[in-house]
Amino acid sequence: MIGDTGAFTKLVSIVKKKKKLDVPPSEFILGAKKSDDDDGADLDDDTVVCSCHATTKGAIAECVKSGVVDFAQVKCKTKAGTGCGGCVPLVTNIFKSEMKKAGNTVSNKCVP
Repeated sequence: MIGDTGAFTKLVSIVKKKKKLDVPPSEFILGAKKSDDDDGADLDDDTVVCSCHATTKGAIAECVKSGVVDFAQVKCKTKAGTGCGGCVPLVTNIFKSEMKKAGNTVSNKCVP
């Protein structure tokens, strides 16, 4: 895949589990326009979201459930996003989604 590889994680998960595609195959090749950020809600907990460090969606969720409320700490504990960085958008969205599920607020403010 070249260019936007946002669908790669989902495609790998579908292929490994031999699931039926829920979208036309062309969306994985050409891409699909989305109105919202992909928070990985349709991914299983055992789906690898960071292939550099084999970090799963469940590992990120578990960090938040254990009380980690800082994205930098999630990266330190799981190593997700510390390799090539290609997974950072998806990992960030999963982190934000899990934070909301846990009743925590997410702030994008820069703290000096």
